[in-house]
Amino acid sequence: YAMGVNYFKDGPEVALKPDSEYPDWLFKIHLGAPKKLEELDPDSIEYWRRLRKYNTWQRNKLKKGKKL
Repeated sequence: YAMGVNYFKDGPEVALKPDSEYPDWLFKIHLGAPKKLEELDPDSIEYWRRLRKYNTWQRNKLKKGKKL
Protein backbone atom coordinates (compact mmCIF):
# COMPACT_ATOMS: atom_id res chain seq x y z
CA TYR A 1 0.00 0.00 0.00
CA ALA A 2 1.04 3.57 -0.61
CA MET A 3 0.86 5.37 2.70
CA GLY A 4 -0.31 8.98 2.60
CA VAL A 5 -1.62 8.88 -0.98
CA ASN A 6 -5.28 8.79 0.00
CA TYR A 7 -6.22 12.39 0.81
CA PHE A 8 -9.65 11.52 2.19
CA LYS A 9 -10.06 11.26 5.96
CA ASP A 10 -12.01 8.02 5.70
CA GLY A 11 -11.39 5.10 3.42
CA PRO A 12 -8.74 2.54 2.68
CA GLU A 13 -5.21 3.31 1.57
CA VAL A 14 -4.46 3.07 -2.13
CA ALA A 15 -3.13 -0.34 -3.18
CA LEU A 16 -0.07 -0.35 -5.43
CA LYS A 17 -0.28 -2.18 -8.74
CA PRO A 18 2.47 -4.36 -10.22
CA ASP A 19 5.25 -2.49 -12.04
CA SER A 20 4.03 -3.82 -15.39
CA GLU A 21 0.82 -1.76 -15.10
CA TYR A 22 2.67 1.57 -14.86
CA PRO A 23 4.22 3.41 -17.84
CA ASP A 24 7.94 2.97 -18.50
CA TRP A 25 8.71 6.70 -18.19
CA LEU A 26 7.63 6.61 -14.56
CA PHE A 27 10.67 4.56 -13.61
CA LYS A 28 13.06 6.77 -15.62
CA ILE A 29 12.30 9.97 -13.67
CA HIS A 30 15.38 11.52 -12.06
CA LEU A 31 14.72 11.69 -8.31
CA GLY A 32 18.15 12.79 -7.11
CA ALA A 33 19.59 16.26 -6.76
CA PRO A 34 19.09 18.54 -9.78
CA LYS A 35 21.77 18.25 -12.44
CA LYS A 36 24.16 21.13 -12.90
CA LEU A 37 23.87 23.29 -15.99
CA GLU A 38 27.12 21.87 -17.36
CA GLU A 39 25.73 18.33 -17.12
CA LEU A 40 22.61 19.08 -19.19
CA ASP A 41 22.37 18.66 -22.95
CA PRO A 42 22.34 22.11 -24.67
CA ASP A 43 19.72 20.80 -27.12
CA SER A 44 17.19 20.06 -24.38
CA ILE A 45 14.40 22.35 -23.16
CA GLU A 46 15.48 21.69 -19.57
CA TYR A 47 18.88 23.25 -20.32
CA TRP A 48 17.37 26.46 -21.70
CA ARG A 49 14.86 26.79 -18.87
CA ARG A 50 17.61 26.36 -16.30
CA LEU A 51 19.82 28.88 -18.14
CA ARG A 52 17.00 31.45 -18.25
CA LYS A 53 16.32 30.95 -14.54
CA TYR A 54 20.02 31.34 -13.71
CA ASN A 55 20.31 34.51 -15.82
CA THR A 56 17.22 36.01 -14.16
CA TRP A 57 18.66 35.19 -10.73
CA GLN A 58 21.98 36.77 -11.70
CA ARG A 59 20.31 39.97 -13.04
CA ASN A 60 18.21 40.33 -9.90
CA LYS A 61 21.28 39.84 -7.72
CA LEU A 62 23.14 42.58 -9.63
CA LYS A 63 20.15 44.97 -9.47
CA LYS A 64 19.83 44.46 -5.74
CA GLY A 65 23.41 45.58 -5.16
CA LYS A 66 23.14 48.82 -7.18
CA LYS A 67 22.92 52.09 -5.28
CA LEU A 68 21.21 55.12 -6.83
